[in-house]
Amino acid sequence: MKIPKFNFSNKYIFEFFSIAIAVFLGFMLNSVKEDYQHRKSVDDSIEDIFEEIKLNHQDLKKIVSHHQDYQSKVDTMLPKIDTSLMYDLNVKFKMLSYTAWSTCKLTKSIVYMDLKTARMITDLYEYQKTYMDLISSHLKDELDNIPNEDDYVELRNRLYTASNLMKIMIPIEKELLQYYEDIIDYFQKLE
Repeated sequence: MKIPKFNFSNKYIFEFFSIAIAVFLGFMLNSVKEDYQHRKSVDDSIEDIFEEIKLNHQDLKKIVSHHQDYQSKVDTMLPKIDTSLMYDLNVKFKMLSYTAWSTCKLTKSIVYMDLKTARMITDLYEYQKTYMDLISSHLKDELDNIPNEDDYVELRNRLYTASNLMKIMIPIEKELLQYYEDIIDYFQKLE
């Protein structure tokens, strides 16, 4: 039995390598394009998150100021409940935004962020979520239900509750403000 000989001419070898190089370059260009798209997506997400954080920071500053005024008014009323001291005791809360963060997670941009940035953003939004859950679960109901000013015992109890809740809320809000300030500084250094 005779083994057949394969005759590879230079023409076929050249065509094979030409096709291989073309395929390799196509994959490489596709990879570069995907990397560019991912980087652009990350940059857009970070820009949106940065803007959202700045707005949340401004809103939370106003909320903290209002809550400090609120606590001051309540503490003024507590020693002797006097209807002449009755203030407007509506507590202001504002839901802090997390739309940019949700979009970042949905588009999977977070996967392509550097670990430090992703961790800082995640920690901030988790703390913000904890704060928002705390408000929505029971604080708003407690603080908005100030009883009739003729029921002094119930009014005193509610005012003590309101004062104690503000003593819990204000430090949490201040810590969240510090988180915002830290990440704003971090983003400004990146620019």
